[in-house]
Amino acid sequence: MLLREEVALLRTEVRARPAAGLLGVTRAVLQDHADDLARRATRLGTAASHAFVASAEEVGLDEAGLLALQQWVLAGGRGVVVAADDRQRLLLGVAALHHVAGRGRPVVVVAPRRQDVTVWADALREHLPHADVLTGTPRPGDAPGPREVLVTTARAHARDETRARPAAELLVAVDAERFGAPSLSPALDDRCDWRLGLSAGYRRGDDGLVRRTDPYFSGGVVHVG
Repeated sequence: MLLREEVALLRTEVRARPAAGLLGVTRAVLQDHADDLARRATRLGTAASHAFVASAEEVGLDEAGLLALQQWVLAGGRGVVVAADDRQRLLLGVAALHHVAGRGRPVVVVAPRRQDVTVWADALREHLPHADVLTGTPRPGDAPGPREVLVTTARAHARDETRARPAAELLVAVDAERFGAPSLSPALDDRCDWRLGLSAGYRRGDDGLVRRTDPYFSGGVVHVG
């Protein structure tokens, strides 16, 4: 269980149980344990943010991008980062992927359009020379390698054969607001623990953000600059 989930569970238990019915475990003990877990989660989050900063600096992300990436990490590695500049959005995603792929975990980039797949694959091959950058739809029986970076379209990633593979550690959604559409939202794999949405302007004319993308990215939005 993730630390943040364990903290939430303990706090719920503290509130729910009356003090007289704790069977020898006092409310104060449970509260202290929850507080200790929360402190540990904060320390881990801070350490993770420093590691992401190192990755961000290596790919050439500017100071504003570094700050946005830190905020995303400290929010639990889930959220949408809004940046008007195309290259800055690209480097934000590359920095996150650089860190996770460098730890030997498979990651995935999901884009609404096929031309975006080409742009991202080229950038990742440049910045992650030791990663296995794949495009298209892998065979369902093929387990992802430890340094695999899959770059694919939303429609391809929503297919059953793709979902038959083990989940990636990190999912990066390009033009995150587009995934508010019913036809694209199935590509948002809820098995991925780290989730980064990238957007030039995180808005839609319908309720797709509220109904689909906000819940997936835990509702957090960070603006660069």
